[in-house]
Amino acid sequence: MKKSTLLLVSIGFGILTGGLLALAFPSGAWLRSWLAYGAVCVPACAALALAWRELGAGRGLAWMLLLAFGLRVATGALLQAVLPLHGNGSEPELHGYLFYDAYARDQAAWTLAQSGQPLATAFGGKFADDDQYGGLLALSALVYRALSPDAVRPLLTVLLGAFVYALGLPFLVAAIRLRWGAFAAAAAGWIYTLYPQSVLLGAAQGGRTAACKEMDGRRRAGGLAGRRGIG
Repeated sequence: MKKSTLLLVSIGFGILTGGLLALAFPSGAWLRSWLAYGAVCVPACAALALAWRELGAGRGLAWMLLLAFGLRVATGALLQAVLPLHGNGSEPELHGYLFYDAYARDQAAWTLAQSGQPLATAFGGKFADDDQYGGLLALSALVYRALSPDAVRPLLTVLLGAFVYALGLPFLVAAIRLRWGAFAAAAAGWIYTLYPQSVLLGAAQGGRTAACKEMDGRRRAGGLAGRRGIG
């Protein structure tokens, strides 16, 4: 397939995916939703298509890329739709988040995006407890500030995560093919694509459940109490 044709097909696929997400999750104005999702989907699909072409261009690799990206986006969309209706009633799940950390970080990213403060604020200050390192919070805040200033759209972060994860796939397959051959490359590629925990964490923006967060807090409090007792 010619490079120009491949780019046109991938751009069209990105526009279609953005439109479908905007229809399924109408946060704010539909046109703005489409533009926000499309602004991520179009370059992501184009970059994945080019990586596929330059690093193998095989049918198997194409299916791997489609599933590596699509499964994480589809699972993220499913969680957003199902958890508010059939979750356990916790605040994160009522908002469509499986993990407490992802919910807290995304809310902090929205707050930072709306505040007008520098994005570097994500790496300290009052946001220090919402993201361990601050990088994902800063990136999410940048996306909200640039693409989604009117409404919280958590799937934008899911799309970015799915893209970055899928982009690593053709490089992994190509490297293993050079060192160990086609069979090992195919096996590694499919494991990378379909590994269940990776799909779940990518779709849910990673993190821990509220129960795990509470247990960690209790352990830290118990440890602090123990040290004070010893002292």
